Amino acid sequence: MVTVDPKRDTGKVLNGYLGHFFPKDAFASFVPRSPEQLVRAEKAFDASHELGKPRKDGNYEVGHTAQVFAVDSNGLVRVEWPFATSSEDIAADLKMLLSETTAAQDS
Repeated sequence: MVTVDPKRDTGKVLNGYLGHFFPKDAFASFVPRSPEQLVRAEKAFDASHELGKPRKDGNYEVGHTAQVFAVDSNGLVRVEWPFATSSEDIAADLKMLLSETTAAQDS
């Protein structure tokens, strides 16, 4: 998971959020060290974001690309799931990717 709002989404905040869905040590989060690093990551995934104007209470809206990517150990995007892809479809794709990886390791 990558944050586009590192001022608000610290590593601790992201890891706390992800901890609701995954066992500890089963996920990774990315907090960009600089705006330039975020720009490079967005370009690599053809993603974008926009931070809204702060309201009187200081809160603001965050708009961003809503896709999930499966990236292999070589950094190649193997599958891209758009927003609202069903969990069943994602699970089927992941099983296929895992079987390909297992077959490649066995050969």
